[in-house]
Amino acid sequence: MENYSVQTIQTAASKIVTAQGATVTVVGGFGAVRMVESEDSAPLCSLYLDAADTASVRVQVQDFGYDEQTRGSMDDVCARAEALAQSYLDAARSR
Repeated sequence: MENYSVQTIQTAASKIVTAQGATVTVVGGFGAVRMVESEDSAPLCSLYLDAADTASVRVQVQDFGYDEQTRGSMDDVCARAEALAQSYLDAARSR
C-alpha cells in the first residue's frame, strides 16, 4: 500500500540540502534534494524540487506494505517518487 503527495512548501531546496542524509540529484532538468527515512519499517522517499529562492515542491512516496515481502525497497520507493515528480513537471510544463 502506497501513500504519496505533491506539495509546495515555503522552504527552499537549498536549505534542505544541508540536512543529514540529504543527497543532491536532478529530476526532469531541475535540481532536487533526496531524503530517505524509515528504511526498515515503511520506506519514505522525499524529493524537494528547487522551485524558487524561498520555496520548493516536495514529492513524497511511502510504502506501507504489510511485511518485508510486500513492502518495496527504498530504491523502488524513490524510483516511484521520481516518476511522480516527473509527471508533476510534465503537467506543469504543459500549462
